[in-house]
Amino acid sequence: LYYLFSNLISDSRQQLIINQGKLHQQSKINESIQMYKSFGDEEKVSYPYEKEKELITKVKTKNVPEAKGILNDLLGYVLFSGGNSMDILKSRAIELCSLLSRAAIEGGAATDSILKINNHFLQNLQNINNLDELCYKLQESVEVFTESMFNYIPSKNNELMKKAIAYISKNYSKNLTLEEVANDVHLNPAYFSTVFKQSCGSSFKEYLNMVRIEESKRLLANTDYSVIDIAIAVGFEDQSYFSKVFKKYTGLTPKQYR
Repeated sequence: LYYLFSNLISDSRQQLIINQGKLHQQSKINESIQMYKSFGDEEKVSYPYEKEKELITKVKTKNVPEAKGILNDLLGYVLFSGGNSMDILKSRAIELCSLLSRAAIEGGAATDSILKINNHFLQNLQNINNLDELCYKLQESVEVFTESMFNYIPSKNNELMKKAIAYISKNYSKNLTLEEVANDVHLNPAYFSTVFKQSCGSSFKEYLNMVRIEESKRLLANTDYSVIDIAIAVGFEDQSYFSKVFKKYTGLTPKQYR
């Protein structure tokens, strides 16, 4: 009996996981909608383009959980402002998919693979008539585009780059050098620099700065630390250089962002 019904059991379990994922996503989207509603009718809430930038950064740094959180916030705004219109949500979904496509290609993914993923999503989009299903498909696309930036790399380098990124995430606040990370993954620094850029779409220094700026944004938003203290905490030794890099990635100075 077990062998006869094992496939059915497996399918049911998988469907249960999917349903739980959909419920979790909808609860987060509803939280976002309630947040925008709390602003009141008198306050005009504009589309949060800065969150699109954050979404790209999270995808490029392979931070899927936070990317999903930002996506749900964006979807909450679209549903809030569009009155749950399927047509409006589909239009925004196409735009977001294009955005994710560009981010993945800039991140080093193979262009032909990304175009196939994009086309597949657009084809599926035509057959979706349920808001929850559409939101969930977009969430899946975040995972697919993020993974695509690493899957095309030869397997021997794939694991090494993941290890390098993990090392950077753990040590970004220190005076981290390319040579140190290359040594950790046992690669020649010059070769490591080439492979890293191929896999991440950014140079080692650009990627390190991106990670540091992401952490500084969290500190600026959630603490009262001074700008110089935050700069030092995330690995910058010079406040003016920190401010320059911060503005490059966000379009704002640290004080304006706060």
